Formats: sequence, C-alpha cells, structure tokens
Amino acid sequence: MELRRGRYYMKNNLTRRQVLGIGAATALELILEPIFIVAITQSKVITFEEALANLSMRQKYFDQLVSYESSPYVERVIYDHDRSLTKKIIANNINKRFRSQGFLEQIVNVYLEDPKFKNFNQEEKNSKSVELVQQLLTSPKIDTLIQREYKKVESDINGSGMITNLPKIDFAKGIKSNIYVFADVFTPYKGKVMLLPPTEELVRARLQHEYKHAEDAYHGMNLDNNMKIDSSNILLVHPDAYSFVLETRGYMRAIEFAKKFGVNHSAYLRSINEFDIYLGNWQARNYSSNDFGAYDRELISHQCKQIEKIIPEIKRFRKIVEGINDYSK
Repeated sequence: MELRRGRYYMKNNLTRRQVLGIGAATALELILEPIFIVAITQSKVITFEEALANLSMRQKYFDQLVSYESSPYVERVIYDHDRSLTKKIIANNINKRFRSQGFLEQIVNVYLEDPKFKNFNQEEKNSKSVELVQQLLTSPKIDTLIQREYKKVESDINGSGMITNLPKIDFAKGIKSNIYVFADVFTPYKGKVMLLPPTEELVRARLQHEYKHAEDAYHGMNLDNNMKIDSSNILLVHPDAYSFVLETRGYMRAIEFAKKFGVNHSAYLRSINEFDIYLGNWQARNYSSNDFGAYDRELISHQCKQIEKIIPEIKRFRKIVEGINDYSK
C-alpha cells in the first residue's frame, strides 16, 4: 500500500500538507512524515534496462516484476546468475528424494504392476515392496540412479534461460514451485534465422511458460476426455510423453501471452521460434508407436490436436523470417 501511495504522490506532484489537508495538525504531519518518506523510497522502480546493466539489481527487478504479474502457484522467482545455486539445490533435492522411503515405495509399486507379478496377491506384493525398498535403500546402485537423474536435470538447467523445479514426487499435490532465472534472459537471443535483443516483454513471456509449468505441477494436467496426468499416474506415464505434454502447454501459454504485444513483436517471434525448434527436435527423435504405451499415445495425440491450432502461426512465422536474420521490436 505504501508503495502505491508513494507513486501516487509523485505522479500528481502532491506535497505532504496537500495530502493531509489544509487543516491538518502539524503534529499529525510529523507523525506521518516518516511513512511518506518510506513510501517515496519504496516507489523506486527498477527498469529492465537498469537490471540489464547492473547485476546486483536483477533479483530486486524480478521481485518487482512478479509483484504485479505473479502466479498463485509460484513460491518465488529466484535469479541465479551462473546456475550454481540452482544446481546445488536440485542436486540436494534429488539426493533426498532417491533416499526417501516414500519415493522408493512409489517406484517399486509401479514396478510391481509388471505382468510378471500378475499372480501375486496384494499381501505378496506388499511384502515384495518392503523387500525391494530395503534393498534399494542399502544398495550402492542408488548412487548410480542419483547421478543419472542429476545429469539429466543438469542438462535441462544448462540449456534453459529459466527452469521450474518440478519433482515428480510432489506433482499435483498442491505444492508451489520455485522458478530459477539465469543470465541468459539478459543476453541477445540467437535463433536459427534471427537475432533478438533482450527485452522485458521477452522475459515476461518466458515467465508465463514457467508459470504454466508451476500451475500444472500444483494441480496436475487435466486434459480433455477425462485424460489426466496427476499424482495417481505420473510414474506410469512415459517420461517423454509427460515432457511433451508439459512443454507444449508451456510454449502455448507463452505464445498466447506474447500475442498481446503484436504478432511482429520480438516477444511473439521468439515464442513462436522456440516452439518451432522444440517441435522440430521432437520430430527428429523418430519415435515409433512401440516406444510408448497406449495411454502415452493418447496423451501425445491429444496434445498434437492442440498444437494444430498454432501451426498456421508457425507457417506465417517461417515466411516472415525467410531471408531475414535480424529483428528488433
């Protein structure tokens, strides 16, 4: 409230006495003066250009940005210039998770759904679950699993300008996420056919992508025709099918948001370009139907139908950038 008051006073060039009223007592004015001064101090807005030029201002810049464009599913947006904090936090989370009995029980219970255990009754499955969990907790192989998981996540961190921490054990359990932002958002974007300078609109569009991830992590992903990915089935869904649904939803949210700046704005062009690249990389993996289970294929098919709505925009984008390698606003 003080922040908004300070901006109001400055914008309208009001003095303290005008604010308090002509007949206000001097004593009352003296009491309120410190509040007024704090309000003016707090009203200092850090511009994107200032954050771009001054590393020390970047966390305050993001705190300010999300104060007026926030997500109820995000705990905090954290600026991590060199990614070191993010890697440390996520490495610790992975280590704790894989040494958690509850998490290992979830993995083992999925494993026990394999047809080779079809003749086991529930009591036998419970007994087998306890046995396997104890074996995992004491096995040196757990370190190998931790390292394998960390390398995969580290690759995602190194290849992103922002990342949302989405532990599957917490998926769809009403838990807020942290978003980590890296120095890349303050550097020019070099796409295959364009060079875009960093802008606040670009940052805001990318935040919307992460906001969508945080929303999906909080509620789960409820799709059409009663399809869903939530805490009840996330470990049963193929990781690549899960990632495809999650990421395409994020890209489409960013595109929709950026569209309000205009279809020729750098924020929109970059959002379309990144989505185009993502889809190209997905197709290049040459998945076959045998790579996925029946439900995975349904999820992918559903999401492809959603993507069809944006294909005309991608085609339009390709025509716009043909032969052009430099864009600004």
